[in-house]
This record gives sequence, C-alpha cells and structure tokens, in this order.
Amino acid sequence: GHPQVCPFGGPVNSRIPASTLTFLFMLCAVPATSAETVDVTADSLHIDRDRRMATFKGHVTARFESLQFFCAVMTVTYSEAGAITSLQATGGVTVKQKDATAKAATAIYDATQGVLVLKGNPVLETGGHRLLGDAIEVNLHTGRIDVAKARGTFMLNPGGAP
Repeated sequence: GHPQVCPFGGPVNSRIPASTLTFLFMLCAVPATSAETVDVTADSLHIDRDRRMATFKGHVTARFESLQFFCAVMTVTYSEAGAITSLQATGGVTVKQKDATAKAATAIYDATQGVLVLKGNPVLETGGHRLLGDAIEVNLHTGRIDVAKARGTFMLNPGGAP
C-alpha cells in the first residue's frame, strides 16, 4: 500500500464540503516530512492516491512557494514521500509573483526544477515590460525567461527585470 502522507505537505484551506474535508484530514493524519505547503481554495477536490494526484476544480486559488495561482482547475502531483513535484493549472490561468503577473490558458510549474511554463496566448507583465509569445518559460531559480516567437514591449536591461 501507499504510505499515509498528506499529498500537500501541509494544511489546506478550502470551501470543500465537510465530508471531503474529513477525508482529507484522515489522509493527512501522518505529518509530512517536507516543509512545503500549498494553500488551496476550490469548489471541489478529487484525490487519486494511486497516481499521487489531487485535482481541485472551480474557482481555484493556490499559493505555493512564491507563486499565487488563480484558475478553473489545478492538478497537484506529489512524490511517495509527499513532496510536491508539479502543479498544472488550466482555464483562465493567472499566476502572480511579487510584481510580475502572467496569464495563459495553461501553466505548468515543475517544482523540482523551479520552472514555470505558460502556454495558450501567454502574457507576462513585470515592471512595465509586456512579453507575449507562443510559450513562455520562466526559471524561478536563475531568473531566465525564454519566449517562443517573442513579441511585446520590453527593454533589454541586464541589471533588472525581466
């Protein structure tokens, strides 16, 4: 069987029905060893323990590391130890970090690599810069931004953002 670990590595705030919250608390009965937490609010939650996935649907807001997500659906995947490995957001996605805001049809955050990939008419706005492209990839560890078919308003500023 699978170890009894909280798939989120910590507390979950939610507007989920009480019966689902009770199940979530039973699932999280053994404390996770990871300091990672994702705080989520959603209309509903489905947990697939065999695939180590939790899917939140409806008016999803989530905070993970330095990122805030707003979307219709979010799927969180986690390791057997309970560490979050990725977050996939779909449906009118907005991602915020400090003074940067990104919008796209989908956003996938690889927590192990610290890389956020935006697809579906992605737009990244930060410090007066506005980047558009077919896909935008942001490495949160290095600050590197790669844009496929880049366009928009931006200045090449080696000392600042983007």
